[in-house]
Amino acid sequence: MINIDKYKDCILGIFSQDIKNYNLQFNEENENSILLSNEFCSLHFYCDFDKVECDLRLKGFDDEIPLAWIPIWGFGKKDFEELVDVGGLNKSIIYLQRQIIIKYIDSSFRNGESPWLVNYIKNRDLDKRRLRLMFSLSKNHPIYLKFKANDDTWRNDIDELLF
Repeated sequence: MINIDKYKDCILGIFSQDIKNYNLQFNEENENSILLSNEFCSLHFYCDFDKVECDLRLKGFDDEIPLAWIPIWGFGKKDFEELVDVGGLNKSIIYLQRQIIIKYIDSSFRNGESPWLVNYIKNRDLDKRRLRLMFSLSKNHPIYLKFKANDDTWRNDIDELLF
């Protein structure tokens, strides 16, 4: 397991302008977790086996939201999809995480408004239903085989079974 301390300076450096702009406070939760927080939300950086993850915590919302999934489930965009499966951490990954904030969720940090959250929850829950059904299929089912081959058309096929 990697230690978040190794990346603390990198994270603080890359987010230095946002720390000022959003009035973020730095806190260390424990040896493998740091927070950048303001009155509306927090960025939670933590070690998960061989990679550093970043989740968003919104005030008044119980679930932590993986930053990498916000463009996909909140906005239907795949422009940051590479963050979902990346192992390890390097500066380019931290820059991409910062770009998600700037491009998609600036208002969550500025004034606590998160209109994207409704779509996020709806699409997250739909994907969970899709995955539950897909994993209940036999290993030789055409939809399962498409999923294993990273063929995105599996979602359209599974939706025909769901709806």
